[in-house]
Amino acid sequence: MGYLGLQQSERPLLPTELMGWAPAWQAGSDCSPGRFSGPYTVSVIDSLPEFGAIAFIWDNLLQRCGIEYISLYHRWLSLWLEIFNPRGVFILLVRDEIGDLIAAAPFCISRNPSGLFSRLLRRVQFIGTHPEVYDAMRVIIHPRADADRVLFHLAEALRQHQHRWDVLDWRYMDEADQLHRLLEALQPGLHHYAISQPMSIPYIQLPEIWQNPPPYRKKKYQSDLNRISNHLQRDYQISQPRLVVHSPGPSGDAIVSTFLKAHQAYWLDRGCRSEYARHHQLMGFYQGIYHRFSDHPSRGSLATPIFELSTLELGGEPISYHFDIQTPQGCMGYLSCYEPEARKYRPGHLHIEALIERTHHRGGRRFEFGRGDESYKNQWHVARKPLWNLLAFAHPFARRLWQLDARLKDRPPFRPFQQAESAES
Repeated sequence: MGYLGLQQSERPLLPTELMGWAPAWQAGSDCSPGRFSGPYTVSVIDSLPEFGAIAFIWDNLLQRCGIEYISLYHRWLSLWLEIFNPRGVFILLVRDEIGDLIAAAPFCISRNPSGLFSRLLRRVQFIGTHPEVYDAMRVIIHPRADADRVLFHLAEALRQHQHRWDVLDWRYMDEADQLHRLLEALQPGLHHYAISQPMSIPYIQLPEIWQNPPPYRKKKYQSDLNRISNHLQRDYQISQPRLVVHSPGPSGDAIVSTFLKAHQAYWLDRGCRSEYARHHQLMGFYQGIYHRFSDHPSRGSLATPIFELSTLELGGEPISYHFDIQTPQGCMGYLSCYEPEARKYRPGHLHIEALIERTHHRGGRRFEFGRGDESYKNQWHVARKPLWNLLAFAHPFARRLWQLDARLKDRPPFRPFQQAESAES
C-alpha cells in the first residue's frame, strides 16, 4: 500500500488486510480513556544533557525487556544525536506509580532534508532516521507493564505536544500490534494516515548440531559454493579465505576507513547518490559506534550487543569487509562491501558463510541478513520478519504540502533547451 491516495473518513479503518489485526473498536472492546486511566505518568526529554543523565536506567530498561537492537541502546542514540543534531529531541518516558521507568519512545523532531514544500514540515521520527542507521525500531515497553495503558499515555503526550509537529513519519517498526494500538489511541486526532510494508528482515535459524552442507542453503547455491572452493584450491591452494576479526585501534580504524570509502565508491559506481555525500558525518558516526560497542567490558560474555568489524582475507589481502552485530541469540548483518577484483570468488557470500559458521560455534542460533529484500538473500532458505511504516498528518495543510512534492517528483524534468530548439523550428 502506498502513502497517498487513501480517502479520509470520520473514523478511518486500519488496514487490517495488511497485518491481520482487528482494532479493538471492531472487536467490541472498550478503548475509551477511562479504560486506561491509572498512575502512569509521561515526561518529555527535549535536550541531549537530559538524555545523557538517564543512560543507566535507559539501558537497564532495554535489558529487562530482552531487546537486543543495538540501535536502541543509549550509547548509539546519544552519538547519533550528538553528530547529526536534529531540530529537536523529543523522547517520551513513561513511569509507574513509584517512578520506575517502564517504557520509552526514542523520538526526535526534524525537517525533511529534501523536497521543495515538505522540507517545511516538522516530522516526529525515531532517532536515527536521517540518515537511516537502524534496521528496525519500536517503542520500548517493559513486559510487565500494561501495554495498552502505556500506548494510550504516549498518544496523549503526542496530542498535547501537537503544536510542535506536523507529520508522524515512523519507519521500519517491527511490532505490528504495537503500531496498531498506538495508532488506535491517536484517533481521531490525526487528519490522515497510511501504513505501508516497505520491506522485511530475512533471517535463518541455525541447527543445534552443525551439518555439512547446512540445511539452510539451497541446492544450486551449494553447487556454486563447491565450484568456488575448487577455484580457490586451484588458484591459492586453500578451500576458503580466512576470516579476521579486528579490534579498535590504529590498525582497526584504518580498516574501517578503507571499508567505508570502498562502500561509498561501490554505490557511486552504480549511479546512486551516496549517503556519505549527503551526510558527511556518517563516517565519523560509524567510527564512533565501532569504538563505543567494540571496546566494551562485556565483549566476552556478549551481555550487550557488540558492533564487530571483520574482513575476509585472500593471499594476505582483504577481499571483503563486514560490520555485524553480535548478540547472545546470534548475529545480525549490518553493512558490507567487497573488492571488485575478487568478484569471481563471490566474496560477499563467502564472508556471510564464515560469519554464520562462527555464530553457530559461539552458541548463536539465528542469523539476520539485515533490512532489505535483495535478491542475493534468496540463496538461503530464509524466513522474513516484516517491517512497517506509518505516515500520519496532524492537519490538512501538512498533507497537501507532502502531496505537492510527491507530484513534482513524478513529473518529467523541465528541458528548456529542447523547448527552445522546438520553438525555433
